Amino acid sequence: MAITVQPPLGPRGHRAFFAECEKAFELSAAMLLELEHVTGTGIGTLAQRVLTGAFRAADVRETIRLGLLGAGTSPEEAAALVAVYVDGRPVYETYGLAVDILNRALFGQPKSGVSDPLLKSASPEKTNV
Repeated sequence: MAITVQPPLGPRGHRAFFAECEKAFELSAAMLLELEHVTGTGIGTLAQRVLTGAFRAADVRETIRLGLLGAGTSPEEAAALVAVYVDGRPVYETYGLAVDILNRALFGQPKSGVSDPLLKSASPEKTNV
């Protein structure tokens, strides 16, 4: 069995189980601007909506899709994954992943041994999608 070594992610990067395996997500500066464009709102307002649970389905969908793109997934693969594992599932199954991706984009990697109360209070119980 071959072991796949994942390339390192930047400070905004996040890895999570998604679509039957571990995937990388990263909202780079360019992807944050695109997220603002496709959702029609600034990142602060979008983050507030998502982190308080007052989000739109497109906020969750586009955060995940653009996170995949920002981490190097091809546009075709990202669209196919989102169509099956986001669009085809209940919104709250992928909500926690969108929160994690946004949290990394806004606050970077957590410091070792420091818990993130914002993330804990915003995320429902996680399920693997």
